[in-house]
Amino acid sequence: MKIQSGDFPKITIITPSFNQGNYIEETILSVITQDYPNFEYIVIDGGSSDNTIDILNKYSDRINFWVSEKDKGQADAINKGFRMSTGEIVNWINSDDQLLPDALHKIAKRFSEHPDAIMIHGRIEYFGEVKHNFFSRNLSLRDISSKYVAHICMPQPATFYRMKLLEEQGLLEENLRFSMDTDYLFGPDFIIKSFKRKMC
Repeated sequence: MKIQSGDFPKITIITPSFNQGNYIEETILSVITQDYPNFEYIVIDGGSSDNTIDILNKYSDRINFWVSEKDKGQADAINKGFRMSTGEIVNWINSDDQLLPDALHKIAKRFSEHPDAIMIHGRIEYFGEVKHNFFSRNLSLRDISSKYVAHICMPQPATFYRMKLLEEQGLLEENLRFSMDTDYLFGPDFIIKSFKRKMC
């Protein structure tokens, strides 16, 4: 259900990319076709040599900011996007991920219903090179403290958080090439800070 009245919080979506020309157009379209009136979209490309730049140029009037330049990896690219983000709510989706239709309305509605929540997450649908699409399974709040590390129940593409969390927690660890989301979301500092607040 869409928000019927009141202000729409600004949501920032960041996409890091490198030589993902086979997928990134679908990612871009899934963001820019969201029927949501207040979002910004940032794409940070690591200097692709495939057709990525042609695709970015094709949609440049619908992307708030994009750049293609050599970087130090995915975490560096995401952090570049974080530094220029102006949204109240933020997340990144990779260049082979997609937002489901109406996703931003649903995220904004949840944050509006829970003004004290620092982070909200949902399930993700796995698609593509699988026989059947399927959804991730979420854990209950009761199981979070005992099972978060053992079972990744909070999939990164469906995890949105307020910008003030970044301001308090800092940015991603740029030395990591993989699992920087797990390091960030499940790190001791994050858990100590976040579980003192309401999470939905």
